[in-house]
Amino acid sequence: MSAGTKTGDHPVDIAQALGPRLAAGAAERDRDRVFPYEQITELKESGLCGLWVPPEAGGLGGDARDLVRVLVALAEGDPSVAQMYLIHMYGVALIKGVRCPEELRERYYRRLVDEGLFITNAFSETSGKTVFDYGVTFEPTDSGTWRISGRKSYCTGSLGGDVFYVLGVCPGDPEPVFRVALVERGTAGLTVHDDWTGMGQRTTASGTVAFDDVRVPAELCFDIEHFNTPESLFGSLGQCMFSAIFTGIARAALSDACAYVRTRSRPWPHAGVERASDDPYVLHAIGRMQTLVSAAETMVERAVDVRLEAISDLSPQTRDWASVAASEAKIVCGQTALDVSELLFQVCGAGAVLAEFGLDRHWRNARTLTLHDPATYKLRLIGDHALNGTPPPISVYT
Repeated sequence: MSAGTKTGDHPVDIAQALGPRLAAGAAERDRDRVFPYEQITELKESGLCGLWVPPEAGGLGGDARDLVRVLVALAEGDPSVAQMYLIHMYGVALIKGVRCPEELRERYYRRLVDEGLFITNAFSETSGKTVFDYGVTFEPTDSGTWRISGRKSYCTGSLGGDVFYVLGVCPGDPEPVFRVALVERGTAGLTVHDDWTGMGQRTTASGTVAFDDVRVPAELCFDIEHFNTPESLFGSLGQCMFSAIFTGIARAALSDACAYVRTRSRPWPHAGVERASDDPYVLHAIGRMQTLVSAAETMVERAVDVRLEAISDLSPQTRDWASVAASEAKIVCGQTALDVSELLFQVCGAGAVLAEFGLDRHWRNARTLTLHDPATYKLRLIGDHALNGTPPPISVYT
């Protein structure tokens, strides 16, 4: 087991202990766009890379409920680290779910546990008509390997990952087949570009990765069509994970707002109180913020519960319920992160806008991450299911 993890440690306890350490220096890292190498190392040494790895393989085991609670705790500390961990857990889910020899799966399990293997991604592209139009190609070679060529964007965690999962298409067929490959950092032809300039989530290294005739063993290139069946719960997993990060951002914004009001804010003269923390309008706003955070926490837990129920009785219908519940959670949690991180300034006052406090990062982080996929289409999905019984579309976003 990885250094720093003791047998019997619960993953949520590990994350809750790690969260405050991630928070230390998070504002400065955001301000200066410093990639959190030390924090990623601590995450790897904590054993959390082995979440979902079966205990009999030395991992932490756990389920989706543990995962979202881990993500909330990490995001409350530093949502950039949490987003990179989200990507890692997508990778773990892929390793658990792809069709491959068990020996190969167990090989990665051992690396996750023994090395703290950290998985990153080269998934999205910006050159196609839509997010589903992929230009990165997988082509078989005469030597039995696969050749990967093209360029990926939004490769969150690319500076800190040990292995990339890469999505691409096999051209030549009437309907190109999607495949995913596991590519080691340092493979010839793989180049990471540190060119992410987003206004929020600044230290996620969500830049560009280029593949120039990258060769991958055939055993590490997988068919993923089974992730797109009417019973697939893969999409709802990601939605729950994003909701968890929004919840962590909202928690952090509320905590920072309370700390600032207690220690720095002055009461408004018309309030007739001695302390800003006794101002009735401040109390009203803090009460609203706390209620929103509590609602977000409840919604993400509910979404996970519905998903776990679907796992125990899997069908197209239970998959639809899981997708709708995950979409509802993402709407509530995303809006909560935006609202709470904006209300922070209403309760803290003019001095809170100073760059030295870095309090604007909460809103910037929330706004950036909520653009991952449009909230309007989540509401349409929910409404169409409620009104017309229409099944949600099957995709990584639903």
